[in-house]
Amino acid sequence: MTMRAALLIGIDHYHQAAARPLTGSVTDAQEMKRLLQTHGDGEPNFDCRLLVSGHDRPAVSAQAIREELHQTLAGEADVVWIHFSGHGGIEGGGGDPGQHGVLLAQDGHPVRMGAVLDLIRASPARWKILTLDCCPDGRVGIEAHLGAEGCGAPDRCAVLAASRDRDGASSADGGRFTGLLLDGLGGGAADVLGTVTAAGLYASLDEAFPFADGRPVLKAGLTGPVELRRCKPDVERAVLRQLPTWFPGRTDVLPLDRRYEPTEPTYDPTLGPVVAGLQACARARLVEPVDAEHLYVAAMSGTGCRLTAKGRRYWRLAADGQL
Repeated sequence: MTMRAALLIGIDHYHQAAARPLTGSVTDAQEMKRLLQTHGDGEPNFDCRLLVSGHDRPAVSAQAIREELHQTLAGEADVVWIHFSGHGGIEGGGGDPGQHGVLLAQDGHPVRMGAVLDLIRASPARWKILTLDCCPDGRVGIEAHLGAEGCGAPDRCAVLAASRDRDGASSADGGRFTGLLLDGLGGGAADVLGTVTAAGLYASLDEAFPFADGRPVLKAGLTGPVELRRCKPDVERAVLRQLPTWFPGRTDVLPLDRRYEPTEPTYDPTLGPVVAGLQACARARLVEPVDAEHLYVAAMSGTGCRLTAKGRRYWRLAADGQL
């Protein structure tokens, strides 16, 4: 089994002189742990370490953050996820070439993003994911250290950050960015097979922000899909493997008639598995009726169904034996 580790940091309770308190960052980190520690079927996923503030907990100091980062990134995990919800900032003036993006510890002491990225670069983990939900983290995580133009993330790493102003801090319901991350991990970013990848997660985030200046930022140095979580599939693999049987050619039409409709006297019970499979594929937009609004109408009128463009993709995977 692939070893996975996650460090989830959430800070609400900032010391009074350090920064104003937040009210959703701890909840964000706790919910990330709840989802990441298992796949949708309950199988173990990430080994999660939670580092959050609280009146009954030791302070989340800059030193504690650095130590946890080093321990997590220097471990034996193949996949490492680092998530930070809290205050971020910039050391140095707006046009200062020496400015540094920082994450603020509970007492306001900075953890420089450059140091975080250095640890990521040195990590032996095969894949690294860094998500930042802090204001103004779009600048902290991206522009200050990865380059505003043309510079990518560390090798084998994906960085996803909210892009919002200083007034966009976490609310009582948590940050919008992390909320959308959670929705994506819960299945909103999953493909037909139920797999959530880093690229799929970003695509689902990007869709949720209609305005360009509010969209999250992605910098990725990944060379292939990185599975982050498995959810309940829209269509079971056993059904998808039948696509080349039902549709010998990618553009072929499968004729339908009243034998496929359970409410009809001519219904053929042996076609039951095919009917159920086609219905599942239609719900997932892999199959569409020909000259009809629904498969039922296509069967009653004797037309048929065909693969959609998305369906042809999974037909190819099945035909190539990749399912």
